[in-house]
Amino acid sequence: RDPFKVLVAEVLLQQTFARKVVGPYRELIKRYPTPAKLAHARVSELRKIIRPLGLIGRAQRLKQLGSELVTKYDSRVPKEQGGLLKLMGVGRYAASAVRCFAFGHEASILDANVVRVLNRVFGAGLRAPNASPSAAAWQAVESLPGFRWDRSRNLALLDFAAVTCTHYRPRCYACPVQRLCKFDDKNLVEPADAE
Repeated sequence: RDPFKVLVAEVLLQQTFARKVVGPYRELIKRYPTPAKLAHARVSELRKIIRPLGLIGRAQRLKQLGSELVTKYDSRVPKEQGGLLKLMGVGRYAASAVRCFAFGHEASILDANVVRVLNRVFGAGLRAPNASPSAAAWQAVESLPGFRWDRSRNLALLDFAAVTCTHYRPRCYACPVQRLCKFDDKNLVEPADAE
């Protein structure tokens, strides 16, 4: 629940499978546990740590993020969406994740995986082009009546998407909401290289 650790994790998780992030994340936090230490890191050292993730441009973004936290926020992660969105490399998803997971605010956590679940289970018809949900998708999700976007529900939805309602080879036979689901797995097309 440490805001800095959640923020670093969210930056590393961008366009990357969670299982790949674990090792580099632990090494990064071990060596640079505070915004000040991250701000003073060498970009070349950050690149070495995150190289297994690809997208090594994140090394410069991480250093810049540390610097911004030190200079603009007295080494603290902002609690409000507006402040978070001003940080280098932080988009709507990451800002919402930090607000929810670190600060306990209700905030919808919407990524392509959550959109997939909402589309399959509820027939929501939301679009997530290029793995980034549209503004209309965010608006539709945030206006769901009676749904609380708290920490436990967001984590449950993310875990459900990762374990049961996967992109390829969903585990429909083990799905607890199978009776409600609108998804027809007969239409699922799996690429030859799917995991």
